[in-house]
Amino acid sequence: MNVISFSFVVACKYYKMSLCEIADNVKALYRRGRAHVGAWNPKEARSDFERVAELEPSMAKVVQKELANLDALEKQKINDDRTRFEGKIFG
Repeated sequence: MNVISFSFVVACKYYKMSLCEIADNVKALYRRGRAHVGAWNPKEARSDFERVAELEPSMAKVVQKELANLDALEKQKINDDRTRFEGKIFG
């Protein structure tokens, strides 16, 4: 784990503690979602972004942009993994 990933993990933990105090804190949910993207926790990031859109409909456009970015990152990761492991697994 590199230093950048570690800082995102720390941020995730920080926002998790903030959300223990106020469960529906939109700002903390959004920022934790962004931290999850940086720490490569796409499932958790998607969940946080969807909750933000549910709680604050005015942020729907921003959330859609974040979800589109997350989709693009996931596709890129799949392609990178496919290229990296091509010919190394099962043959």
